[in-house]
Amino acid sequence: MAMTPSQLKAFLADKNPSQRKAFRRLAEFLEKRNELSDYLEAASAMVELRPANSYRKKWMEELCLALEAKGIPISTSLGYRLLRFVKMFPGPQGLSRVKKLEGKVPWDGMMRILHIGDKKLQESILAKAAAEELSSRELRRLISMETAYRRPRGGNPPAESESHPNRALRNLVTLLSKWPMVCEVWLDKNNKILKTAMQFEAGRSTDDFLMDLKATVGDFEAMAESAKSLSARLAIIQQKLQQKHGTAKASPTRPV
Repeated sequence: MAMTPSQLKAFLADKNPSQRKAFRRLAEFLEKRNELSDYLEAASAMVELRPANSYRKKWMEELCLALEAKGIPISTSLGYRLLRFVKMFPGPQGLSRVKKLEGKVPWDGMMRILHIGDKKLQESILAKAAAEELSSRELRRLISMETAYRRPRGGNPPAESESHPNRALRNLVTLLSKWPMVCEVWLDKNNKILKTAMQFEAGRSTDDFLMDLKATVGDFEAMAESAKSLSARLAIIQQKLQQKHGTAKASPTRPV
């Protein structure tokens, strides 16, 4: 539900003078956000507005509603990306680094880099993207290749059984079992998603959706290429096993 002018007034009244100034800065930089430094300046202002109890679930939602009431709608997902951004580039030194990246790394590429959990890998990919001024597609491909088989930051190393054929096949079957549901939503013959999306009003929220959609299209193009390689590898394994053990037969019923 949209925030009314009186609710916006109450939202700002609840803030101290420094926070109200930060909100004005946030709105100013989000309104223009042409350069990476605009996003970082907005992110820095957002940090000043984050409550001490940052685990309060609705604070980002309330902030986005307040911005929308000011005529600057953004999604909560973009809000959380901004917090990741300022965490990666804190303080004046961070701003100085970001300004050097302008014109070399686009914001949609930076958003992808922000989600790389491995800090060293993140910095390595950022340096390569800036040095070679990689396109969004080239950057997606680089991230896909470099992050393959890497465990999430803070996670436990995968057990050796993870690479066992039985476990690997179960994981693959589980992943593929979700695919029909994805197709059911996106390939609906009535195209409900398109009809709903066409009702979006022009603005930053729609721009953010388009940016995410563009990135996802690129992901699927890259996935289509890797899917061919994976399919070929699976066929080779199947062929080799059949040559050794004969045609696959139905597994005997196991006692429960």
